[in-house]
Amino acid sequence: MKMKGISILLLAVLIAAQGFSQDFKKFKFGFKVDPNVSWMSSETNDAVSEGVLLRGSFGVNADIMFSERYALGTGFSIMGGGGQLSFFDYEDRIGDAGESNFIVKRNRKYKLKYLEIPLTLKLRTDEIGYITYWGQFGLGLGFANKATADDNIKFFSELVEDADEMGSSWIDSGSAISSLAKEDEEEIGVDISGEMLPIRASLIIGAGIDYSLSGNTSLMFGIAYNNGLTNVFKSKMKGIEINDDGNPSYLTGSGEGGGRSYNEFKMKSITNSFVVTAGILF
Repeated sequence: MKMKGISILLLAVLIAAQGFSQDFKKFKFGFKVDPNVSWMSSETNDAVSEGVLLRGSFGVNADIMFSERYALGTGFSIMGGGGQLSFFDYEDRIGDAGESNFIVKRNRKYKLKYLEIPLTLKLRTDEIGYITYWGQFGLGLGFANKATADDNIKFFSELVEDADEMGSSWIDSGSAISSLAKEDEEEIGVDISGEMLPIRASLIIGAGIDYSLSGNTSLMFGIAYNNGLTNVFKSKMKGIEINDDGNPSYLTGSGEGGGRSYNEFKMKSITNSFVVTAGILF
């Protein structure tokens, strides 16, 4: 509902701007680069945001002018995004003695790439000296292009058979557990495309200037906040819940659920970024 309301408001403003325009029609086209600072905001307490990533974007900028003061800002960008999350997860390992089951603490850097198409309203001032000031707000629609991750994995506990209890239980990594459980493990460039939703919607708010060079050519500089509106994870993606002490939350009665005796949560997170834009318009 939130995104639908913003769309209706933007459409109404654009229609009003077009109604007030005279015979003024203009199209500004150009190229841009968009370095950004991106992070992921977790919508559950069981996954923790661990910092920002420096990412980059590039693309095409297009302003469809309705009057001297109003324009529809669109185009496309190959936009880099992502962030870092830490959470407990489940891991299988195959060794000489067979399969071993572990709970791990995963610190993951998400490196996401989207083809984003913005649809914004641009409000412009008259040219002052060589400079025109502008502000914009609207929506962005991103289509997933690539998704990889860099993982840092710490083994927390292992599921072992309990001969006396005729069942299984978790023992922590401080005990003598399988040699498959290393103290620390890194995995770089893991393909996580199957874990992420293919579409991302966002709210875009920004401001900047156009510096006139000659004729219709100008340099463009701007800054924008790109706020994600939709969860980036597929509904199947889950982690392990934490208890009040910040440790994995185990189910009562070890061995339930085929030995996976822990409580799970659904991964929910949005991506946000501050974007700096530089480009040239014709």
